[in-house]
Amino acid sequence: KLQVSLQQVNAELENKHCELRTFQQAKESDEMALREQLTQKDEDVRMQREKVQELSQSYAALKQESENQKLNNSNVDSLLVQVKEKFQEMLAEKQQMMDAMAEEADSNLVATNHEIDSLKSQLQTARDQVSKLEYDMESQRTAEKNAFIEEKDREIQRLCEDLKDRMEEA
Repeated sequence: KLQVSLQQVNAELENKHCELRTFQQAKESDEMALREQLTQKDEDVRMQREKVQELSQSYAALKQESENQKLNNSNVDSLLVQVKEKFQEMLAEKQQMMDAMAEEADSNLVATNHEIDSLKSQLQTARDQVSKLEYDMESQRTAEKNAFIEEKDREIQRLCEDLKDRMEEA
């Protein structure tokens, strides 16, 4: 009986031993599967870290580019303001030059008008002088003609008197 019991215990022990081996094989298989999963998870984590690193670098580059762009925009805005100010200065200078030229032209026009008026006056004076000279010359010619005529009249009268005297003598 003891032997049957011992055989049963041995059979149970063998069963348990078999179960233990099955359990151990299952455990090793599970551990292997878990190691593979862990290795896969490690690989996934490593890849995720690489992606995060890449994204972080991309973000930093984009951020730097954005800062550079802001700086460039600021520089462009500053340059635009400077160009606008310079343009305004040049425009003001040109306007001053145009105003000065217009004033000078107006002044020249006034002077020219005065000169024209003076020349017209001089021309009128010259015309008046010419008219007076013509009148004086005409008067002088008339006076000379009259004097000539009077002289000829006197000569004729003297000749007539001489003729009369000769005729009386004869």
